[in-house]
Amino acid sequence: MNDKKQPVRLHVPTIGEQLTLAEDWTFECWFENRNNKFLDLLGLLPTGDSYAFLNGWVDEDGNRVSYEDREAKTWTITLPVGTVLAVDRIYIRKNISDYDSITFIVKQTTHPKVGKKKPRFWVKLSEANNILFNAEG
Repeated sequence: MNDKKQPVRLHVPTIGEQLTLAEDWTFECWFENRNNKFLDLLGLLPTGDSYAFLNGWVDEDGNRVSYEDREAKTWTITLPVGTVLAVDRIYIRKNISDYDSITFIVKQTTHPKVGKKKPRFWVKLSEANNILFNAEG
């Protein structure tokens, strides 16, 4: 067994850079205000009491939950090979890596629920680092 690590090149995309998925990309999408339009488009955004419960505002009995006690909710989403994503925002701060994220705009996809719409969504940096892509010219 070869324990030697293979070198890889660092690639930090610029704002506006377009990436074409070279394989299906499965990632965790966080239930957070900036992702709500994307989640709604996919038919995943709850409404009414379910929305308040999943957002952590209330517990199963309808009692208000403090911000510190809210549990994060994510959905596993897959975008198909060939999807074109444009980098819209990169957020990285020293000593608060929990908030490292990249925001994308879907420019083109064959995903049946997205179609020709161009939703914006963010993912944690660790999720984005799993993308296998071809850079657009």
